[in-house]
Amino acid sequence: MVTVEVDARLRDLAANARGDVLTNTAIVSAADPASAGGRVESRATARIEVVAPNLDIDKTANVTTADAFDTIKYTNTDENNVTPVAGACGDFTARAWDVSLKDLLADVLQDATLQPATLSFTGIAAGRITQNGTNPLDRSKDFRDAGEKVTVTFDVIVDND
Repeated sequence: MVTVEVDARLRDLAANARGDVLTNTAIVSAADPASAGGRVESRATARIEVVAPNLDIDKTANVTTADAFDTIKYTNTDENNVTPVAGACGDFTARAWDVSLKDLLADVLQDATLQPATLSFTGIAAGRITQNGTNPLDRSKDFRDAGEKVTVTFDVIVDND
């Protein structure tokens, strides 16, 4: 007996919608010893439901107003949520691939200074996150499993101007 396993990723096409069922067929064939030049074959199929990730993000600050030299602690939480939004159909247990998380900070850094030493990531294994470019809050992750949550915290200090 020979077992062949195939791991495949669906292409991101409109035709591949969450909840669709696809059929994959495998065929094995071999020379037929009872028929010169003939072949025998066997087929098997598997039905697969198309699943998709359900990415959520939340950003909070520990204060709603701040004065010069105040510290503001920001928390970004993003999750591949297995709970669907109201009215959604299909399975939300899919791994999300090539996940990018970027906090632009454009408005914040006009009036505050990022404190890089306060930057922390929790809920993620070491080596699975990569910094993109010079923005310390532009990160990529190889994948995010269903239910996996990452929390990023950092402080800024409000400028005196």
